[in-house]
Amino acid sequence: MGFNLGAFGGGLSSGINNGISLGAQIQAAKDAAAIRDLQQKGMEEAQQARQDQIDKSIAATGIKGSADPTVATDNASAAAANTSPALGGLMAGADPSQSPAAQMPQQTDVSAKGSTPQFSTTAPTYAVNGKEVGDYDTARAVAEKSAPSTMDLFIKNSVPKVAAAYLAQGDAQKAQAWNDWADQTKNKQHMRTWAQAYQAAQAGDMGTAVDKMVSLYNDNVDDGISVTSKNLVKDQDGSTHYEIGLKDSKGNEWTQKIDQRTLIEQGMAGLSPDKQFEMVYKRQTDADVARAKAAAEEAHDQRVFGRDIKKIGVQAKVKEVEDKRAHEYKKDEEAQKQGFEIARDDRKAQNESDLEDKKSGNRMAEDNNKAQVEVSTLGAKEKAKVSAKIDALKAAGYDDDSIKGMMPMLLNAESYKKPTSPGEARRMAFDARMKNDFSFGHKSPEEQNRIIEGDIAIINGTGVKSGAPSKSGSTTANPFNPAAGGLGASAPAAASPAAGAQSKGIPVYDSKTGQIVYR
Repeated sequence: MGFNLGAFGGGLSSGINNGISLGAQIQAAKDAAAIRDLQQKGMEEAQQARQDQIDKSIAATGIKGSADPTVATDNASAAAANTSPALGGLMAGADPSQSPAAQMPQQTDVSAKGSTPQFSTTAPTYAVNGKEVGDYDTARAVAEKSAPSTMDLFIKNSVPKVAAAYLAQGDAQKAQAWNDWADQTKNKQHMRTWAQAYQAAQAGDMGTAVDKMVSLYNDNVDDGISVTSKNLVKDQDGSTHYEIGLKDSKGNEWTQKIDQRTLIEQGMAGLSPDKQFEMVYKRQTDADVARAKAAAEEAHDQRVFGRDIKKIGVQAKVKEVEDKRAHEYKKDEEAQKQGFEIARDDRKAQNESDLEDKKSGNRMAEDNNKAQVEVSTLGAKEKAKVSAKIDALKAAGYDDDSIKGMMPMLLNAESYKKPTSPGEARRMAFDARMKNDFSFGHKSPEEQNRIIEGDIAIINGTGVKSGAPSKSGSTTANPFNPAAGGLGASAPAAASPAAGAQSKGIPVYDSKTGQIVYR
């Protein structure tokens, strides 16, 4: 970066072009050349402005004296030879007729003809900024001391012109950056040092110029290389060159050889204020571009990340909806399947129940038919028993339908198997009671159980016949015999079985009418 002394080995011109951020990288080459010309012209203008200000500050205040050398004598040559040494030195080479002495009228000394002239005078006096000084050399020294330095005038005059040039090139941002750079104390010192090197080179003081450039290089060029020594060597042909000692950031040291004129010319160009500004400006611009690029990439990544997050969220939501829908579908499918299974099981159970009922009905019809056949073959005694059971059940409140269902049990024939179990017989008795005896449902379970037991006893023929004497010889009501006035009785005691059988005939189930008839 900047003026790179370490690049001399590979070619100074190439090294500088590679090491310095040239203005042509940002603007056209002619614009960069215009900036360089402005700085060189600004240096010349600063030097001239300093001389003008010094000359302007010195003012001659006139010449003071007591008499003219020709006074009181007619020896003109003696008078001419008596001119003051100081004045003569000042007027050396001037036209004698134009001297102050020639302009004064001649006078005669009446005291002594041909004597030595009595004349004294002082050198002209000068004033610097209103302060009187003795001679011109003193006046100039005072004026030079009080005048602004060439470097200050260069900074004062060149900085605005360079900024104006950037504006003329259409780069207001760069013009402002230049003003900001030039306003910094460190950069002001850089410009002063460069102006001092430039001025020393113009004056032929090459040693001072090289010292200033080495200082600028070490203090302002950040390329990892520093100048450690510089030696001026005179060649056999009478020319001179510098041997520059260099050291890099890793501690490697070496020596570069460069002729004095090239060092001065390239150093002044490469280390000029505009080149140092261009280097800083490009570095800052590149950094700004890099930051802007990084920010844009980060923003892009954030947008992509945001889209990805949103996409993931949408996908998760979609999956959640799909899973919920699939779960509901599966649930509905399982419910439907379960419903089908339940309906199938219900139909199966119903079919089995219907089949069982049909079988049971067929068995009951078969048993009834068989019972009727058997009734016809029963003896008078057995018929009387069956008639007594039927009368007892009727007296207990059973209707014909209930008695019809109990016919196989009433007959109790040994020639066929009973179609119902004891539990089924109790259920049939219980249903018949609930259907025919309205008071049955209001009784306690214990009372209901006793009544059912009595009905079962009647059906099985284990109850005591109405009007039959007990073992004790009494005819008190048997609690298990409703016909005898026991539990569940709802009618007077029926006639004796024999009488009933003789008066009513044999009870037979009529399949056409569905009723019990007596024959």
